[in-house]
Amino acid sequence: MHNFLTSAIKDLAIEIDGDQWISKEFGNGSLVYTIENEAPVGDRQKRTFDMEFARLIYLDAEKEKVNGKFSKGTVLDYSKIGEVIDPDEIIRFGFFNKKEEIDSWKELTKHKCSGLASALTVRREYVGAVFGQIYALNKTNSYVTLRQADTGDLVKCFYQDSMYGNVVKALEDKDAYVHFGGLVGANLITGKVENVRAEMLRTMRKFSGEQIRGFLGSVPNLTSGLSTDEFVGQFRDD
Repeated sequence: MHNFLTSAIKDLAIEIDGDQWISKEFGNGSLVYTIENEAPVGDRQKRTFDMEFARLIYLDAEKEKVNGKFSKGTVLDYSKIGEVIDPDEIIRFGFFNKKEEIDSWKELTKHKCSGLASALTVRREYVGAVFGQIYALNKTNSYVTLRQADTGDLVKCFYQDSMYGNVVKALEDKDAYVHFGGLVGANLITGKVENVRAEMLRTMRKFSGEQIRGFLGSVPNLTSGLSTDEFVGQFRDD
C-alpha cells in the first residue's frame, strides 16, 4: 500500500513527503487501520486523488483499457495489494470527508487485481548481459542473485551446470565484478531486468578512480589532433 500511495501522489504532482505515511487506529487484529499523511493538502488535490483512486477501483481491466492520471507503474503497485488476500476475501477502502469521517467505502477483490496485473505486466526477452557483484548463491535452483553495479537492483542469474566452477571462483573474490550474458528477461512497465538465463560468465575487477585517471590521456594521438567533439562529430549523422 505504501508503494502505491507514494507513486500515486507523485503522478498527481501532490507536493508532500511520500515517505511520511503513518498507519494508526488498528483494529480487528490489525486487519482494519487508517493510513494518513500529516502534510496539508488542498481540497482540489484531495478531490483529484479520490476521483482517480475510485476510477482505479471500479476499473474492469478485462473489459476496459487502463487509463487515468496514474502511471502504469503505479497501477501495477496497486494490483499487488491483492496478493495478500484469498480469492474469497475483499479489501475495503474508506474515503474520508472534511469532517474526518468515512462517507464511502469501495471494495477491491483478488480477481480484479489479477486482471490488472495481467493487463499491465509486459515482459520482453532479449540477448544481453548484466554486470555487478554476486549477492547470494542458490545451489538448489542453480542461480545467483546479482546486485547490478549501475542501479543496485537485484537480478536472478540462472547458470548452467558447466558454469558452477566459475561461479564459485567469482564468490571467492569478494571484490570481483561479474558479467552474466544470455537471455535477459525484463519488465517493460518497471523498466527493470528480472532475470538472466546465462550462457556466459566473465569475472573482472572494478577500476579504481586512480586507474581511470591514469588511463585518461594515455593515447594522445588517438583523435589526430581533433577535439573530442570534433572527433565524435565525424561519426554522427547531420
